Amino acid sequence: MLDREKKIAGGLEAAERSKRDLEIAEHKALNIIREAKQEATHIVDLAHKHGQSLIEEAKQDARNEAQRIAQHAQDEIAREVTLAKEGLRKQLATLAVAGATKIIKRNLDVASQTALLDEFVAEI
Repeated sequence: MLDREKKIAGGLEAAERSKRDLEIAEHKALNIIREAKQEATHIVDLAHKHGQSLIEEAKQDARNEAQRIAQHAQDEIAREVTLAKEGLRKQLATLAVAGATKIIKRNLDVASQTALLDEFVAEI
């Protein structure tokens, strides 16, 4: 009977130890799970920040390209305006020479020359 009591007591003791070991293991498992969740959250946050950074970089690159294209277009417009002005100056010079030639050919008096110049200026 004494042996039986010792065996039962030993079994109960072993059961208590197993119960404590199980509680310790569960506690450790919960800590590991909590740490894993924190690490996962940290990784997700880093990925999100990196994604945002890439988006901002792409936006800035697009803005820079748009500014470059706009500047190129403005330069092209300025060049075209300059060419148009130069063409108009040449046409004006040709018209002035034509007008002067008419005046010289007609050899008119001052009043006629003034009227002809006024007519010429109106045409321009």
